[in-house]
Amino acid sequence: MVRRNFLRDYFPPPRGFGSQCSSLLPRYQPVLPTFTRTAEPFNRKLFFVWLIVLCVVFAGLHYQPFYQPDVGTQDNGDNCFRVVLVQDVAPKNETCALTPTSPSNDADDVEGTPGWQELGPPQLGSLNQGDLKVFFDFQSLKYGGPSAILRNQEIQGVDNSGCHAKDHDLAAGKIAIIEGDSEDCDLWTAANHAEKVGAQAVLFYSGPAHDGLISSPLLPQTWKHGDPLISIPVLTITRSLGLTLLEHQSEVLLYLTTKNLVETPVEPAGGGDDDDKNDGIPGDGDDDHKND
Repeated sequence: MVRRNFLRDYFPPPRGFGSQCSSLLPRYQPVLPTFTRTAEPFNRKLFFVWLIVLCVVFAGLHYQPFYQPDVGTQDNGDNCFRVVLVQDVAPKNETCALTPTSPSNDADDVEGTPGWQELGPPQLGSLNQGDLKVFFDFQSLKYGGPSAILRNQEIQGVDNSGCHAKDHDLAAGKIAIIEGDSEDCDLWTAANHAEKVGAQAVLFYSGPAHDGLISSPLLPQTWKHGDPLISIPVLTITRSLGLTLLEHQSEVLLYLTTKNLVETPVEPAGGGDDDDKNDGIPGDGDDDHKND
């Protein structure tokens, strides 16, 4: 519907009226506001002040400082002293010649000893919040648990060579660091105590009179068929590294990977009392009992 203008339709204006009136009136031209913005000079001093403030705030919120100096270590008598502190580089794999201890047991010669095989080299290192990695010499201990992968594990020093269960109270959920050369107990006893309290792994470091890495088999002195084996990773490290880790145990997180295979032999019929029933058992000395 078209709306009509009543006045225009019935009272049209005189001809020429519009043009005359429009010429008498001033022409209106709206003036739009203009905005002009002048560029302020760059305040370099204020910029650096804010930059410093932001850096201080970020550093305060960060868990670790931007730069963490190398941890000082001392050579504590082991010729294979290798403690390498690096940042964002590949592991420095330096191994030292093993100097075997004189174990108090001949576990490898015990009848029915379990079979143990290292399927791959272990991996052990340290990574903290500041990406500071620690690589060092280490070695698997025979019968030191099956394959395992541990990440971001805290460490805990254990007193008295771990010979008593109460020595491991603080090692639950952590990697126990134990001095391995002790006349009070063997390695298996200390590792067994650590496992029972819930330790994730055990690192044995050499005593002051020992040169090199411990290499004793991780079995009790009088192992017999049916005795439990250690089911957590157990490695041996140098004394220098052990003391370094203990000194900085609140700052270090360890990662550990082992690839081992442990085979428990089947107990022979009759309990293995007869020499002629030992066929197929690893380490049973069949060669010594062949037909004469």
